[in-house]
Amino acid sequence: MIYNNYDINNELTTEQYEWVRLFDLPGVRERITDSPCGGENSCGKCRVMVLAGECSTVTAEEKHRLSAAELEHGIRLACYCRIKGTIKLRFAQKAVPQILVHTARDNFNDFKTGRMDGGDHTQRRFGMAMDLGTTTVVGSLFNLDTGQKMQVCSRLNPQTAFGLDVMSRINYSSREGGMEALQNCILDNLDEIISEGCARSGVPSCEIEKIAITGNTVMLHILAGVNPSPLGRFPYTPAFTSAVHIAAHDLGLKVPDNAAVYMMPSASAFIGADIVAGILATDLEQETDHALLLDLGTNGEMVLFSNNRLWACSVAVGPALEGMNIECGMRAEAGAVDRVWLENETLNLHVIGGLDARGLCGSGLLETVGTLIKAGIVAANGRLLKTPQPDQTFDWSKRVTEIDKSRRFWLKPPRGQERGLFISQNDIRQLQLTKGAICAGIELLLRAAAIQARQVKAINLTGALGNYINPGILVELGILPPEWQGRIRPACNSALQGAIMALMSDDIRDQAEQISRKVTCLDLTASEEFEKLFVRSMSLG
Repeated sequence: MIYNNYDINNELTTEQYEWVRLFDLPGVRERITDSPCGGENSCGKCRVMVLAGECSTVTAEEKHRLSAAELEHGIRLACYCRIKGTIKLRFAQKAVPQILVHTARDNFNDFKTGRMDGGDHTQRRFGMAMDLGTTTVVGSLFNLDTGQKMQVCSRLNPQTAFGLDVMSRINYSSREGGMEALQNCILDNLDEIISEGCARSGVPSCEIEKIAITGNTVMLHILAGVNPSPLGRFPYTPAFTSAVHIAAHDLGLKVPDNAAVYMMPSASAFIGADIVAGILATDLEQETDHALLLDLGTNGEMVLFSNNRLWACSVAVGPALEGMNIECGMRAEAGAVDRVWLENETLNLHVIGGLDARGLCGSGLLETVGTLIKAGIVAANGRLLKTPQPDQTFDWSKRVTEIDKSRRFWLKPPRGQERGLFISQNDIRQLQLTKGAICAGIELLLRAAAIQARQVKAINLTGALGNYINPGILVELGILPPEWQGRIRPACNSALQGAIMALMSDDIRDQAEQISRKVTCLDLTASEEFEKLFVRSMSLG
């Protein structure tokens, strides 16, 4: 049923209000399963079930985004629906997403630090390395004397309630009380991860001596309590890029308050400490050939190592590859379609957790479009075709519908109360925008280094998508050059690995500072050449 994942234990009864948006009511934003746009009326994912109370009339946008069955059962979009008086709401269950916690190596014994103070050698010392991502947060607890990993814990970044991408966070930080809300929720999140790691490993939090944190430049500004607003407007000047050394209690952490916190250095406003950590983790500078580090998150950072230089840029990939900004998109969690293929004229879907398909995650989106191109349903220009092509072996046109001038291909047609699962023309356009940005960024890096794509021998894919996806689909869709087939390798959570290395070694921290200063960052914000390449690169395949 369309409403069977709404949790009876996750309900809220409001106080008296006079025609206030559901999204703006206290306690609603945090309970909503997904809101990539942060309440800006653009994603259509902030579904809430209204059990009782007076609501505004259903809007045209809600009629477009929600099925008749959903509306019949009281499901509304929180950013459009306004309420009067007291109202009772029920929210969908929040599933645990796939969070990449693995690093390419588990043993960090060769990085372990010795005691510099000549103190009591019987006293245990522990440290925490933390990857503060835009979407997820991961913490790894280590014994500093043995290099042994004790525990790894993860959480969804609670700031996602304020928007999925960094621009949403920047915009929210400019509101009254916004900066404080963003910082407090991430500090609480870090405290929870540290407490869980200590509890599960039997380590008292008072024995944590050091904490090393990496993340993009915006995330680190918010964590430090520094307003990131300048990073959202020209000339995009960060308040700091150097490493930050601060006591845990001065930062605002409660567990443990006596630890020394080290925030890794960034290279620029757009190339953050997570990328510096990734360069360390992948030994990018030690490659004998030209090599690339590529993070396919919402920011699309990439670093090219060539002729002993590091060239970097960041492109606005958008949240499509994380399953957001897609009409039936969702995070990579139970119920998400992550693989799609044709076999014997049958469309096959693989669903995470083996459950009924509820939506498409990033890899599912890529594989769906790749499969539809092979089947002749999507043209190279991205158009979703309703008329079967002459060379098609099977007529899929009955799965293509047009609703409110929006064309859809149904992977799972609706039945009864089931909403069904589809990919829309706009979803494909979102993927094309992503492809155009990535291709343009890669081309400009190659031009800066004066090399050809065929000369790049190693492509390190970091981040969740890069590690869960079949890399061949990136080549098939033309997102990565054909010469790179067979050269693409997953780098696991390279940001976390780099933070662990920095936690364990003073030499690595010095190396991180050197890398942050060595990187040459291309400014694409006003590049006419980027715009030309972007438009030219949007075709698929």
